[in-house]
Amino acid sequence: MEMALLKKINWVIKLVLITAFAGFVFLVFAPVLQTFFDPQEFLTYLNPLGAGMPFGEYMINGWSWNNNEGDLIGFFRPLASATYMVEYPLFGMNSLGYKLVNLGLHLLCAVFVAKFVMLLSERKWLALFAGVLFTVHPGALVATGMISARPDVMASLFSILALISTYSLSRNSKTTWKALVPALFLLLSLVSKELGMVNILALPIMYFLWPGRERCKKNTVVFLGSLMVVGILYFMMRNMIFGNIGGYGGYTELTEVPLHLAILIAQATGVFLINPTVIKLAAYLTLLFVIANYARGKMEKWRKVGVAVLITGAYGFQSIIGDATIHYAYAPSAFALLFIVYFAGSIAITGKRGKQIQVGIAILILIAAGAVTRRESLAFKRSRIITQSVFTSLEDIADLLPAGEGSICFVQVTRDTEYGAEMKNVPLYMRSISRESQCEFILVRNEIDGVEEPILVWEDDRIVIR
Repeated sequence: MEMALLKKINWVIKLVLITAFAGFVFLVFAPVLQTFFDPQEFLTYLNPLGAGMPFGEYMINGWSWNNNEGDLIGFFRPLASATYMVEYPLFGMNSLGYKLVNLGLHLLCAVFVAKFVMLLSERKWLALFAGVLFTVHPGALVATGMISARPDVMASLFSILALISTYSLSRNSKTTWKALVPALFLLLSLVSKELGMVNILALPIMYFLWPGRERCKKNTVVFLGSLMVVGILYFMMRNMIFGNIGGYGGYTELTEVPLHLAILIAQATGVFLINPTVIKLAAYLTLLFVIANYARGKMEKWRKVGVAVLITGAYGFQSIIGDATIHYAYAPSAFALLFIVYFAGSIAITGKRGKQIQVGIAILILIAAGAVTRRESLAFKRSRIITQSVFTSLEDIADLLPAGEGSICFVQVTRDTEYGAEMKNVPLYMRSISRESQCEFILVRNEIDGVEEPILVWEDDRIVIR
């Protein structure tokens, strides 16, 4: 009877904790969930799907464009594109539905971050802490909040699963069909986003360099062979579409790489959002202590640190070779956190209250991370108000604008205010508001006189027609 009562009490405690954490997560992400679409989302799926673009064209054009020479460049992300295609009939122009899907994918990533830490450490509570901390990691917020950044989340999810399956395979000394599983997750990550290419390098690093591998020649041959086949097929596909491997037209100058690395470290660790500077410095010193304390005096542990650095850095290649934009930090944030938490597990606080102190520290870290992420969530919401205001104002006057073939409207774009600068996206928004309109929108920087066509200008709090 007492045992049954204890089980019931434990179940109630777990339910209360889960409910409290769910409320905490909702509090952190609520501002992001209330935000409007990003302009990129009109290009990627809202306008193409709303216009009934053919399937094949949509799969290619959603993420690509023609450069100055007229060549098609860009990306091919069919799995991510397919998710939008399924959701558009359900959610239409309601951004909340898409964002809830993003949040669900993020929570799945957090679950598998915990799973990976559990495999590495075999410590349930350490793994649980890693999962709940990544849920409110500041570096994960923007990618979760931006619907068009879903490919980052999806590619990260499949990359984590690829590394989990690779680690498990490396512990197996018997021949198994599971040697093919990492290649399957490699494929899923590749068709989510080109970030998945990192797995071609990261998975062998994990397999061969993480200490404790069980040797099995057949598993190794199948593992490497299947990765090679998937990689070759992927690059052949991209070459067929773009005539090359696609991607951006330009990359980071070599002299700027150190700065991008520093930004990536700050983003992946979450330290970039901590203020004031003295606390930021203390956070960096704490992270260095965690790593040094874990690896001190043992080459095998330093080897693990080296693998962690290589893997985390590899998944941050977008920030290194391109813009160090925050949504690129999603994958390196996941790997930086899981490795740091794993290393932190070696810190032991002795004494009668040792466990209570550890729990207290974990709770404080979680609350602090959530507070920082909540602050950035509010900032993210404020940044989307401008887009929504311009879009809504355009909706109000859309019926007053000419729509016939050959008609013209001028749009005045200014740098005086953020709203004036946002006017550059009026043609993009109009294709979503009035799909039948054939009016050509011409952007102008300065005031123009002597024209009969309408001129759209942002004045005070709305678009006016001159």
